[in-house]
Amino acid sequence: CILEAPITMVEQEVQKVITMYDDTVIFKSVAIINKEENTQERYKVMLLDRIDCLHETTEYRKDKSIQKLVLDSKKVGNSKIFRIQGTKRKDIIVSMDIAESLLRRRVFGIRFEEIKII
Repeated sequence: CILEAPITMVEQEVQKVITMYDDTVIFKSVAIINKEENTQERYKVMLLDRIDCLHETTEYRKDKSIQKLVLDSKKVGNSKIFRIQGTKRKDIIVSMDIAESLLRRRVFGIRFEEIKII
């Protein structure tokens, strides 16, 4: 399971997948307590690098939000998971191998969208 708001939190299974491909991602343990039901769920807060990696062909709307996201492969380099610096978007960008590994495990709370990389 992946929770996006108010901050990005993942279950331990997702953490294991991510660290298989990128062991530099920092995770902090948190517990969400439901006093009414007397339950507690453990999650990991993900602290991700932000990379300035927008390609010059990225298309913008009039309000300067991104309409068509294009990443610069040279700026992305070998990064496997990150956020994009310089945008209001909260997208988490993952490599194809992380995406496929998460899909094989049937993780929920996640949606993948293909992004063009030049």
